[in-house]
Amino acid sequence: SDFGVRTASLKLDHPISIGRASYSVYLDRTFDLVVNALLLVPSVLFIVGVVDQRTGILILLMVFLIGLTFFTFMASHTTRLLSFIFQVLFKMVCRIPWIGKRVDMETEAKLLSEEDFSSITPALYALSGLKFTLTSLRFIVIASAMGLKLGWIPILLFVPGAQFAALFAQTPGGLGIADWSWSGLLYKIGMDRNAIVPYLISLRVVISVSIVVLMGLSRVFYRNPARVRD
Repeated sequence: SDFGVRTASLKLDHPISIGRASYSVYLDRTFDLVVNALLLVPSVLFIVGVVDQRTGILILLMVFLIGLTFFTFMASHTTRLLSFIFQVLFKMVCRIPWIGKRVDMETEAKLLSEEDFSSITPALYALSGLKFTLTSLRFIVIASAMGLKLGWIPILLFVPGAQFAALFAQTPGGLGIADWSWSGLLYKIGMDRNAIVPYLISLRVVISVSIVVLMGLSRVFYRNPARVRD
């Protein structure tokens, strides 16, 4: 899964325990889930026709700011809750024999109990918001490059639904689930059926190429830092 691959990658590239590596990925995915779940509200309201584009985007901004305010003033409570949930899940996973043999539960529990990210909780939420913005920008740029006049507001309002569905997909990169979500949403706003498939294929090509490029760059910068400085 995406979670397992990212955890293993962190463990290989950095001198940290498997618990901290998985904790880092857990926080990243959790805040992605929270942001997309919150923004799903205006997304659904727009999709079912309750609000128009302008009202939908205003609600989207308002909901995001409410979330940011909450995580700013409730940072310590958020830290305790997320840490507790993670430790419960981590202990459950470590009961799997082939995983438990490779993990020192006593050491991991001590390390995790000392974690405190309350000071950066608002930043974690904001970064997930930035990821949402960049994801939306990718859809907008590709649509523009293909000459599709979709408008940036509908795309911004569609992204939460598609991304939320992809978060629960069991296929690599949400393959199939995200595409199915987007095809339905694009058809709803009147996009030609013949243009939907090429658009989704273009998205997949861009995503795949960018992943390969970023993998190469990460190998250069993280595994050979001395060579990069020279």
